[in-house]
Amino acid sequence: MSASPDEDFWHLQVNDASNYKGSRAGLALVTPDSSNLKKAITLSFKTSNNEAEYEALLVGLQMEKDLVMKKLAIHSDSQLITSQTIREYMRKHLKMAQYLEKVRKQLEAFQTYTFTQVLWVDNAHTDALAGLSFVLNHQLKRSILVEYLDALS
Repeated sequence: MSASPDEDFWHLQVNDASNYKGSRAGLALVTPDSSNLKKAITLSFKTSNNEAEYEALLVGLQMEKDLVMKKLAIHSDSQLITSQTIREYMRKHLKMAQYLEKVRKQLEAFQTYTFTQVLWVDNAHTDALAGLSFVLNHQLKRSILVEYLDALS
């Protein structure tokens, strides 16, 4: 029996939410055994959508680094961030160049990584996490358990 090519990859999905209420982000980290770690992030400073997405990516990369992962598959619905990271787009603005430099520096810690742009619908759960942080009091640390129930037969 042969192993799946990405069997030992960790998967990081990131998303942003930036509007008149502030800037938020969400991320989901999926382990090779399909365990999930999710995080809703409240940014205490104003950002654009792309900056908020970069912030989520940096938080996720730091989590990965702290957990000593070596193989990482990153998924984002941001065409700009995906294309800048894989060097298809050149960065034009100083702020984007600074974020890109931080991301590339963190990526050096990984043996290998991939970066894929996904459709928004395939990243909806991280969008929901980003949105969730708009309604939660950021001063309270909490865990939110989600339970799925089957109908009685």
